[in-house]
Amino acid sequence: MSGVRQWLDQTKSRGMKLGLERVHAAHNILIQSYESTIVHVAGSNGKGTVCALMATHLNRLNQTTVMFTSPHLVRLEERIRIDGVPITEKQLNSYLSRIQETESDLGIKLTFFEVTFLASCLCAQEHSPDVFILETGLGGRFDATRIVPADICLLTSIQLEHRDILGETLAEIAAEKAGIARPNKAMLVREIQDTEARSAIEYEARHAGQENLGELPSPASVEWIQIDSDSSMKEEAMALARATLNHLNFNIDSLYESMLALNWPGRMQHIEPMSWGGSLFVDAAHNPSGLKRVIPTLVDLL
Repeated sequence: MSGVRQWLDQTKSRGMKLGLERVHAAHNILIQSYESTIVHVAGSNGKGTVCALMATHLNRLNQTTVMFTSPHLVRLEERIRIDGVPITEKQLNSYLSRIQETESDLGIKLTFFEVTFLASCLCAQEHSPDVFILETGLGGRFDATRIVPADICLLTSIQLEHRDILGETLAEIAAEKAGIARPNKAMLVREIQDTEARSAIEYEARHAGQENLGELPSPASVEWIQIDSDSSMKEEAMALARATLNHLNFNIDSLYESMLALNWPGRMQHIEPMSWGGSLFVDAAHNPSGLKRVIPTLVDLL
């Protein structure tokens, strides 16, 4: 294992530390500017799928992309993809070396997630893709991804999760996730029926901006995306991607074909044939609400 990989492995022992001061300081040194349209996605479920679908569709439109998602399934490099392809070990090691040096110069201790996120920022700065797509790790307001100057934000479904960190109620969790709202930018939100959660999102949008990030507080606009409650996961991802890409003035006529072309392992992935003659479906649902969404799809397949 190389020196930078050993260092990265050691950052896992630092656990999870929500907060922006450390990562913002490192970002200010590492990143001079972005030459990309930046899309920031938060929510309880479906974030990775909608990110991957948007990237796939944009690539089919001959638009270049860098995408950051987490966690990875097999290889760490999967978290950062250029035009859908994971970066190489050599590329990642180069980014890690620069981040390690910056961490040392600043006298700070970055978390594993913060380091991998900063690596994606370096990748986006180096390659200047047409679109840089970011998936939050946890929450939104204090997630490392919040420091990037996004041009548009998207909230997928919001469910009761990580209540020890994000809040006990749906409204409290919604407020934390809606903390990704950027001043004077659009935030697209999957329609939510809970009135208190809806009010919390609208409040965060009206008070968008974090002065500690150099942002001048100013309202973000909210656009609610209507999605039928019985929609499949793929239908939901398509509706969210369609609204976001349309808002950015990209052609969405062939979005369905992009969904068919999407290669996103571990998300209702069909593996066949098995040695016993049957089929195997694999999905990385990580919370009760995600599992509930998977079951109807499996029933339909049976």
